[in-house]
Amino acid sequence: MFTIPRSQASLQSEPSLHGLVESPFKSRSRFNEARHALRLRGRSGEPAVGISSEFYGTPSGDELSGSKSYAFGRALRSVRGTISRSVLRAGQSVKGALSKTDGQDLNLASYADDYVLRSVRPGQRVEINLKGKFDGYLQLLNARTGRELLYGDDTSNLNPRMVFTAQKGMKYAIRVSSARPNKTGKYTLRSKAVTPSNTGFDFFYGYGLVDAAAAVSQAIGQPRFANAAPIGGDNWSLDLVNAPAVWAKGFTGQGVTVAVIDSGVDYNHPDLFGNIWNNSREIPNNGIDDDGNGYIDDRLGWNFVNHTNQPADDAIDGHGTHVAGIIAGQVGSGKLGVAHGAKIMPLKVLDARGAVNDDAVIARAVRYAVDNGARVINLSLGGDPGSGVAPELEAAMSFARDSGAVVVMASGNERQRLGALKPGDPAFFGAVRNLGISVGAIGANRRMYIDSNPSGNTPHRFVVAPGIQVRSTLPGAIYDRYDGTSMATPHVAGVVALMLSANPNLTPTQVEEILISTADRQGLTLAP
Repeated sequence: MFTIPRSQASLQSEPSLHGLVESPFKSRSRFNEARHALRLRGRSGEPAVGISSEFYGTPSGDELSGSKSYAFGRALRSVRGTISRSVLRAGQSVKGALSKTDGQDLNLASYADDYVLRSVRPGQRVEINLKGKFDGYLQLLNARTGRELLYGDDTSNLNPRMVFTAQKGMKYAIRVSSARPNKTGKYTLRSKAVTPSNTGFDFFYGYGLVDAAAAVSQAIGQPRFANAAPIGGDNWSLDLVNAPAVWAKGFTGQGVTVAVIDSGVDYNHPDLFGNIWNNSREIPNNGIDDDGNGYIDDRLGWNFVNHTNQPADDAIDGHGTHVAGIIAGQVGSGKLGVAHGAKIMPLKVLDARGAVNDDAVIARAVRYAVDNGARVINLSLGGDPGSGVAPELEAAMSFARDSGAVVVMASGNERQRLGALKPGDPAFFGAVRNLGISVGAIGANRRMYIDSNPSGNTPHRFVVAPGIQVRSTLPGAIYDRYDGTSMATPHVAGVVALMLSANPNLTPTQVEEILISTADRQGLTLAP
């Protein structure tokens, strides 16, 4: 399993019609290559050059990735047709054919392959599947306004899928088109609607929004801490997880080390350098492995990419530094970390493009973290749903758990691109095997990030946390706002650090059970 980050950042690319960062012409070879890569879980645009155009950011302040009229749909993806629409009912399968592409005029009133969705009740989970021999593309539209609500690109093959929950008062239309110009052919369009059972585990957001105040108070056997006054501004995400209420009780993560296994960390950043883990058993720069752990002069962590003692963040988007700031950033920027009293252990496994080609590299970093005292391990990276986990990484995660370390993993951002029905790996693999906890992303208004992978049908340790327009540190003493499950995951890692600061005797199982039992589903909504 290879990897790139679970976030979205503004990189070298050209804007699309929706304010996203995406090339209108997909290179199939690039997409196939990227399907074999384990991916980082967050940024606000397109990933590093050479990596598939996988991560789609959102316009600032808008958690719906589609915000234009569908008359201005994505370039070269639809066929010209009449203004009439067909009907697709829940549980129905219909056959059609793309016969004529239109590569120029995007201002069409309608398309031949538009379907009005019928017989769907509010609250039902709806799954739309397209099967054809061409590279299909699906859009979910507001049938009244033409606004794009959701898109479906690829699954594990060329066939796209969309999954959403029907909202009261909404009328939906489905558009079938081609992801590339001049690609036509026959297709089968299927719909399925399911009424979720009320089991306490939601298909999209699992057990709900993590609540630091409830979790830490339960960890020490006290009544839930009263909410603190909101900090506001760039600290909205801290207010949302109720971190200030925990700080008011004197718990800031002190005494806890959090390993950030990522693209490295700018350990000289003014908001981070005071909170960087220091290997006191190692004499710096003497060329000797003083502590006998197999790593020479590993004073500040380790670079598993270049095999050096310099785990600096050289990623084009500063992914690891952004993650570290969310966990334990200091007040210099006006934006605190969730556990700003904790220490960050920088462990670099991702190269400058944000990629790694071997699970064994991540496994070695996990073992290093545990051997050197980390109680929390943040993995804001992962592969596509179903990509699996190599035996070395599974063994390392088991070792971490047996040693008392909690592994927190990003669920991934493939809901639209791959029509994801569950988290990517290692998040899903690890959580269902009780090796860690999986994290999805929401925004300031408690709406799910549209690309955040759903928790799925199988109950497992899954919570959500803020992951849209989250401001944090970047290399070079700067700051920016990123989207993605990469940003949600360190919020949960920070809450875990607060819990262990309050009660160091908690086991990983106890930590995770407290997190899911105190998570809050009230007010969470979907997009769509």
